Amino acid sequence: MRNIIAPALLVLFAMGASATATAQEMPPMPSTENVQKLSWLVGSFKGNDTFFMEGQEASGSSTNVGSMILQNRYLRMDVTYEIPGLGKMDGMMLLTYNNAKEKYEGFWVDSMSDYTMRAYGVMEGNSLKLVSEEVDDPMMGGKVVYHITYTKNADGSVTMKLDLKMGDDMMPMIRSEMKKG
Repeated sequence: MRNIIAPALLVLFAMGASATATAQEMPPMPSTENVQKLSWLVGSFKGNDTFFMEGQEASGSSTNVGSMILQNRYLRMDVTYEIPGLGKMDGMMLLTYNNAKEKYEGFWVDSMSDYTMRAYGVMEGNSLKLVSEEVDDPMMGGKVVYHITYTKNADGSVTMKLDLKMGDDMMPMIRSEMKKG
């Protein structure tokens, strides 16, 4: 029995010393200060939307629920759109601040796409402006880049603009006036 206890204690001591050394070498966690600057997107919003499809405008609606998650390192936005002629689309955006890139970074998925979309951006005044990486979107006819802008209005509402860039052409896709409630 004594032959087992001494090696076991030696192993536990070594593990404790290793964990202490690792903890001392770890850099501090990045600040959440930049993510907190997006707190105006937290809450429940109802959107009055205009959708632009094939040169036509159509009115629709949306709901958007924003919440801080993962120890306030990410803003999660769950969105449901009612799109005339297409029906319901659910989507989710995760936003954080990428300290290495010194930009906001977003990740979007939705119920109508079979790909993910990653976007990067900055705050300019009261607006968060994101530009996606190029994605191959068969529904849009090829390679596209999305431009997403969220603007905080003086009354607490939010204006969201989604534009599509295909080649040299920039086209509106969605305009949403989102009010809390």
